[in-house]
Amino acid sequence: MTVQSIDGKISAYEVAFRVYTKSNKIKWVQQLSKTISIDKEGKPRRIIEIYMDITAQLTINIDLEKKNKKLRELSSVASYYMQAYIRRN
Repeated sequence: MTVQSIDGKISAYEVAFRVYTKSNKIKWVQQLSKTISIDKEGKPRRIIEIYMDITAQLTINIDLEKKNKKLRELSSVASYYMQAYIRRN
């Protein structure tokens, strides 16, 4: 993506990647980049980049996905037993 941005093909991009801390823990980082000025040849002169730690957000999303999966499984089992009960009565 960076090569495309330098060539002037895109003016902004967003990417997430992981990095290891000194204590060998994984941190997830989101990078936002935007070209704000280009030269006569169309190549970037000024680029703004922002880096954000999104580890907590990703951890919450993963936990939420696990809970939703369990909820779907429970719902499926409850539906099966409710339908069986209705058929018997």
